Amino acid sequence: MIEKSRFGRLGSWWALSLLALGGGGCSGKAARNPVKSEANGEAGAGGAALVDAAGGTSGVSVAAFASCQRHVDCVVTHRGCCASCGEQSLANVVAVSRELVADYRAAACGLEPPACSTCTNFSNPYLVARCVDGQCAASDLFRTPLSECKVSADCNLRSNSCCPCDENAQLISVSAAQEPELRAQLCDADTMCDDCSTVSVTDVDAGCRDGRCVLLFPF
Repeated sequence: MIEKSRFGRLGSWWALSLLALGGGGCSGKAARNPVKSEANGEAGAGGAALVDAAGGTSGVSVAAFASCQRHVDCVVTHRGCCASCGEQSLANVVAVSRELVADYRAAACGLEPPACSTCTNFSNPYLVARCVDGQCAASDLFRTPLSECKVSADCNLRSNSCCPCDENAQLISVSAAQEPELRAQLCDADTMCDDCSTVSVTDVDAGCRDGRCVLLFPF
């Protein structure tokens, strides 16, 4: 594999950011070094998802908006009325029912929504939502064995949703050996995925840095 000149877990997010985190008052910007990022509130090495029943901004109950039956029922959105500055992490997002995103946003903002900051922020494609015991839960795939590697050949490009070549989702770089486990975590039992053999990506590669799969991009 030809090594690209720059890398990061977000890669060419500006071209691939097809999965928004839900409204907010900030624009996107390039990412920092992924390996040295803070891990406050993020899932541990075992890959357990974070079911958040403690409440969002101003004590809004996340659980009231997070009921689910299938993984596809769930989506990640930012915790408060406004998106947090910088990169999204488990500390500043929640997982809620896809059908109740607008309701959660309204509850988080209240009757008099605050003026959102003009700070920069950008989505994190490694943050995913799934259904755990009837409640939507958020997980950071970058902080789990699903992204562990020793060399770049250990890593594959895929979407951050159930099906590896989902054109409506963002790209991530993950362990090729962990693909069955990743599908087990993200896919509902009856999900059928298209064949990815004819799909090609030319503007980003998968690589390994400091024991984690990352996205390599040429600029």
